[in-house]
Amino acid sequence: MENVTLEQVNKNIILLRQEIQKVAEIVEESYLDIEDDLDYEIEESRKNDRKKLISHEEMKKEFGNDND
Repeated sequence: MENVTLEQVNKNIILLRQEIQKVAEIVEESYLDIEDDLDYEIEESRKNDRKKLISHEEMKKEFGNDND
């Protein structure tokens, strides 16, 4: 078994922290991109006329209801 010094352990922990920080930044950036896309989709959907929407009951009648 290889002997490991505290200095090596500390160095590895610092490297792991740096990698975790990079991953966190990527995840945050991806989340912000998704959030922007979602905001756009919500705004676009609000422009639709609600009278043109099909109710859940109408969808069940048209396509059947396999779950009941």
